[in-house]
Amino acid sequence: MPGPRPHAGCRRWCSRNGRCVSCACAVDSAVALARAPLLGEATTTAFADAAPFLVVNIASLQALNAGLAQRGQPAVGIERFRPNIVVDGLDAFREHALSGLQRDEGSFRLCYPCERCAVITVDPALGVRDEPGRAAFATLAMMNPLPGTAKPLFGINATWQGEDTSLGVGDVFVARESTQEPREEIP
Repeated sequence: MPGPRPHAGCRRWCSRNGRCVSCACAVDSAVALARAPLLGEATTTAFADAAPFLVVNIASLQALNAGLAQRGQPAVGIERFRPNIVVDGLDAFREHALSGLQRDEGSFRLCYPCERCAVITVDPALGVRDEPGRAAFATLAMMNPLPGTAKPLFGINATWQGEDTSLGVGDVFVARESTQEPREEIP
């Protein structure tokens, strides 16, 4: 699959730990996606169910955790959402209003918000549903629902358009509004 490859540090971590939790690691077999009209007919993925990349925003997680704290619930970590791209520097849930994240080699096209399923209710370290996960699902459904429903949204599905490249912590992208005008730089 053409596009960004994980940074060497991520590859080393995966090799050392025998698993890959949240990176864009290449996998040999790619499959066509059911949502190809939203992503582009040539888009494939090897192990994601919706899109090759899931972009999530630290501020959105912080907003969710603030909502959980108001309800007397513990915070949850970003790993519950299984992202492979994490951004910082945007307002909470602002990623849903952007069309892309641009840099010299290409851009992530932000296709559509990620409707969350019950998997976020599962503790990723233990593999069992837990109360913090259930509370996160319910709180997110109140804070950031799919319009007209009670289904929670968190993160945005994306595709890469551009040269093959590597990504690393601290890389800077320019956030683009749906009008394609530069918004702000985010790491």
